[in-house]
Amino acid sequence: DGNWSGSAPGSCKYLGAKWCQNVQNRATLTGHSGTVWSVEYLVGKGVLATASLDNSLKLWTLGADGKSASLAKTLTSFGSNSNIFSLEYLPSKNVLAVGSHQRINLLALGADGKSGSHAHTLKGGYSTDKAHNGDVNALVYLAAKNVLASIGQTDKQVRLWALGADGKSGSHAAAL
Repeated sequence: DGNWSGSAPGSCKYLGAKWCQNVQNRATLTGHSGTVWSVEYLVGKGVLATASLDNSLKLWTLGADGKSASLAKTLTSFGSNSNIFSLEYLPSKNVLAVGSHQRINLLALGADGKSGSHAHTLKGGYSTDKAHNGDVNALVYLAAKNVLASIGQTDKQVRLWALGADGKSGSHAAAL
């Protein structure tokens, strides 16, 4: 099995083996004023989504060479205390799920993935107006079941959300 260890900035080294694989930074995306907590690649769109504690979601168009990106859109207004902690792309629905403090918002993306608008807020998991009691730290889409799973930091629960056929609506299904 071995262990990984940082050997120098921009590189990694597998201990116990006779080789070192260098990892090089291809591009640095700047624009968030807070810590970036999540990144999600929009498959088939050439777009990267980043989420931050600056209350924003940024959509970046990736260059064809994979070494550059340009800011396509900044989205905000995800509710009070809307630091964003998690993202999950639903490719078959062209929807981006956004996890923030107590909330999960579903964003309907434009055809090119470079814009989006609020479609629905998932509620009822913790109370009538909250998905979780605290930050939503992770989201996972179970495509075969059309279910979104979420993890809450404070309530320490996994919640399952049954999504509508278009992925732009949903309701609380279960807490684990």
